[in-house]
Amino acid sequence: MLLRQLPDLIYLIKEHAVVWLIAAVGLSISVSAFLVIQEQFRTQRSAEFNWVAHNRSRLLKQGLESALEPVRLTRDYIQASGRITRNQFHLAAEPLLNRNPGIEMIGLILFGHEYAQEREDRRTGSGNRDSFILTHAEARTGSRFNLEFSIDSNPVLRQAIERAEVNGEMTVSGRVALEQQSHDDYGVMVSLPIHRSLHDSVAELHQDLAGFVVAILRLDKLTHLAISYLEPRGVDLLILDESATDEGGFLEYYASRLQPAGGFDEESIAARFAGAANRVTEIALMADRKWSITAVPNVRFLSAEAFSSGAWVILTGGALLTLLLSIYLLRTRLSIKERTMMNQLLKDREELFWQMTETVDDVFWAVSADGSSLLYISPTFETIWGVTCEAAYANPRLFVDGIHPEDRHLRPEALERARTGMQPVEIFYRVPHPDGTQRWIRDNLFPVRDASGAVSRLVGVAEDISEKKQAEDALRDSESKLRTLFNQSPDTIMTVDGKGSILLMNHGISLEPSASRGMQRNSAELLPVNYREDYRRLLALVFASGEVSYLPYQSEDGSWREIRIVPIVESEEIPAAMVISTDITEKRNLQAQAIHNARLASIGVMATGVAHDINNPNNAINSAATLFSHVWEDALPLFRAYYREQGDFSLGGLSFATEGEALGSLIAEIRDNSRRIEAIVSNLKQLGSSDHGELNERVDINSVLRAAVKMLGSNIDKYTGNFAVELAEKLPPVRGNLRQLEQVFLNVILNALQSLPDRSRAVRVESTIDSENCMVVVRVSDEGGGIAAEDVPRVTEPFFTTRMERGGTGLGLYISHTIISNHQGVMDIASSQGKGTVVTLRLPQMNSNRQQRK
Repeated sequence: MLLRQLPDLIYLIKEHAVVWLIAAVGLSISVSAFLVIQEQFRTQRSAEFNWVAHNRSRLLKQGLESALEPVRLTRDYIQASGRITRNQFHLAAEPLLNRNPGIEMIGLILFGHEYAQEREDRRTGSGNRDSFILTHAEARTGSRFNLEFSIDSNPVLRQAIERAEVNGEMTVSGRVALEQQSHDDYGVMVSLPIHRSLHDSVAELHQDLAGFVVAILRLDKLTHLAISYLEPRGVDLLILDESATDEGGFLEYYASRLQPAGGFDEESIAARFAGAANRVTEIALMADRKWSITAVPNVRFLSAEAFSSGAWVILTGGALLTLLLSIYLLRTRLSIKERTMMNQLLKDREELFWQMTETVDDVFWAVSADGSSLLYISPTFETIWGVTCEAAYANPRLFVDGIHPEDRHLRPEALERARTGMQPVEIFYRVPHPDGTQRWIRDNLFPVRDASGAVSRLVGVAEDISEKKQAEDALRDSESKLRTLFNQSPDTIMTVDGKGSILLMNHGISLEPSASRGMQRNSAELLPVNYREDYRRLLALVFASGEVSYLPYQSEDGSWREIRIVPIVESEEIPAAMVISTDITEKRNLQAQAIHNARLASIGVMATGVAHDINNPNNAINSAATLFSHVWEDALPLFRAYYREQGDFSLGGLSFATEGEALGSLIAEIRDNSRRIEAIVSNLKQLGSSDHGELNERVDINSVLRAAVKMLGSNIDKYTGNFAVELAEKLPPVRGNLRQLEQVFLNVILNALQSLPDRSRAVRVESTIDSENCMVVVRVSDEGGGIAAEDVPRVTEPFFTTRMERGGTGLGLYISHTIISNHQGVMDIASSQGKGTVVTLRLPQMNSNRQQRK
């Protein structure tokens, strides 16, 4: 039996040889020490008390100061969450109470209209608006400091909150009784202001005050919890508030556990501590208060003299200490082994993160603040630039030298703008590849600032948009061809007088075969007999009202044509009108499909760069964020334990002491943004749904406007920070096609956004009722660059655009104008260069006379 266990015994000795060595040395030292220890104890009593007293005072100081941290955590959570419900506060505050027995209550005093009713329900007396009413409170069972407690009833607590309001920083109150009937237990209240944002002056902080986080601390609990980690040695502690200007400086008295239990008198205790020959004092800074912690020995103070009764006691104690030290070393070795495994696991996960980052097709890069050194470049750089990452690290100039010479100046200028500005910078440049091809790159630059606000480094993402650029060039080429075809239009164009006599006629396809002899004839004679009366009536209406009129009709050969009668205004008079005849047979058949295609084109403009299978990586992001959330919850206790034992450490470049607790909220934010992407993609799919062109739906204009604004959310954030929507209540419905009207509003609002020179300019969308004319009016106004006066009449013509160089097709307003006309509505455009543009859309109400004529 012994021989079989011998290998295990040898392995145990080798594995823990250091522990065995320390155990042997410890026993030897114990045997040697007990021979001289008695004499040493006599001379070390005073020094030992100082050490014991410092140990307890500093541990108590640390416990008192750490009790303020949950208040700061609650403040940070409220500022990050915005509005918080009672249930959300309960979920956040309950764990803090469970982990901190020395906290009696955590509460919130919140200002703002969203909490006004909750405060009013508990307001007492005259309803003074300066009262500090608890909005939410989480208290221990039986505590009187609950949601019903009135802070105003205690002057000490109210003064503490008023100091916090004036100073804008955390304050601690004087001592207050924790029990209503008994005054044996005391505590203090901590008050921490909540601000909506950071400010430079106290006045701004006061104006931006959102409320307070308050907490009641039990001094007896905090004291006993801090000292309970140490063995009783007969040391008493007294906590005094040195900042108190009156007689309220006495806070708490801690009697050693070796002292018999019993009551005490504050004056006698203070006198004993003041007259003690041996005492140690530590200062604890509690927010705006300075507390002193004084330690003195009592009659039962245990010193080394307790061992003078026998050398064997010394020997036994030394042996026991050696045993405990050996056990501690053994546990430390096991803990180091476990920590090594954890570090390896973290290393594996970090490697997984880098693998995910470096497999993306975009180039991720980071440079120093002055741009002189390259800190990181992802492997995709080698594919696009044709230069190895190692060479780029050795010579950072290779990054800029690889850019086309004509575009090379853009990157240094962008680095300077990113370094001196507060917003990301976007630039476009070309990169010639060694294989002879040329890549178009969109580079987004972001400044990274340290705690002092100085730029510590610059990071960015360079995206290869060559395929997108080629698609845009192909689109412009296609547009040029379409413009040529349009200029050679076969439409018949005539100029007629008020009686319909033809004054001028082009050489396009004729209205009727006999139109070649149309000159000097009446234009009505060129139409089928059954449409001539309608034509004369519309012609007279155009000369009388000055508005454009339309007349679709069917020719004798069965084809459909449309006559557009446009007034020619000279000196506020209408001497003639232009009559344009267009073959709309194919147009009628394909109009619904054309509108649908235009909607899909708008989706392409709004969602440039969004891939067809965007949901696949988004689902992976959502799943990974959920997994990382669970991983973080499991790893956080280990990080905290490591922090308590080893001190602060870095996670991804962030200090765990300052940022570690907030990393969990960042993972939740990734998951929330992934779900937001999913909602945006869903809206885009809905925009591309089928539309058959029917105009018989009951349409709520306000609902269509809200949907359009929602789909344009990312574009709104990109182009302006001043977007307003004002919709009239009880807006009557119109009859038409919901999808087509939605397309009109998307085109008009997107045009307004794209006309803004910077994000400070505004765009306003409003709906009103024109009761006199039974019309629903939608008005979109912007503060953009405006349209030249000579271009305003042409903006609704097909293929006319003022943004050709930015990819404009000239079809958006043309299609919108056609849709509004088909709905018997009117589109008016008023613009002034340098001041902005107002687009007014008028649609007849359902069951109005205009709709009935339709």
